[in-house]
Amino acid sequence: MEKLVVLNFKCYKSGKEALKLAKTCGKLIKPKNLVIVPQHVDIANISKLGLTVFAQHVDLVEKPTSTGHIDPKSVKAAGATGTLLNHAEHRVELPVLKKTVELCKTIGLKVMICAPSVQQAKEFMSLEPDYIAFEEPTLISTGKSISQMQSEDVKQFANMFKDSKIVPLCGAGVSTGDDLKKALQLGTQGALIASAVANSQTPEKVLSEFAKEL
Repeated sequence: MEKLVVLNFKCYKSGKEALKLAKTCGKLIKPKNLVIVPQHVDIANISKLGLTVFAQHVDLVEKPTSTGHIDPKSVKAAGATGTLLNHAEHRVELPVLKKTVELCKTIGLKVMICAPSVQQAKEFMSLEPDYIAFEEPTLISTGKSISQMQSEDVKQFANMFKDSKIVPLCGAGVSTGDDLKKALQLGTQGALIASAVANSQTPEKVLSEFAKEL
């Protein structure tokens, strides 16, 4: 299994800025080790770069008469190969999450579920997503890495996947090469990263650090 850096652009970048950042990411990190998670409107353009692109979220759309929802089929058609679900900034109730995962599976869209605790990560394993990312909500965008601040929790989380096909990742505050290195040493396959790159004035520096650990 390849080590992964999953870069969530959140709403920091869009349009030309998002495309420029995605190109920079693709130059500094090998495509096999990289997943870009842009805003939905940027999926099509960034996917044309030949990079792996996930949507930031999709909705449970069961009827074509739905309006104002993000249809999993539409993001796949735009070039996304997967989606985040249940991010700390966009929680999903468990019954809806379960159905959404099932819907994504039927159309061949990979799923990365975010879990705010080790216990919830364990519960989400029964949904059989492709990835589970353990993110401590209080550390998001703080620059205080979950791999450094909660190393025992991350280790416990990663150990749950030793006999599973689900890929374990961690996130929240991962900002340096040392943070990523620690996450990998604890048993995860990589990290979910956002502001350290998407809101940085010098993303090249951070990306170069990450690249050395992959």
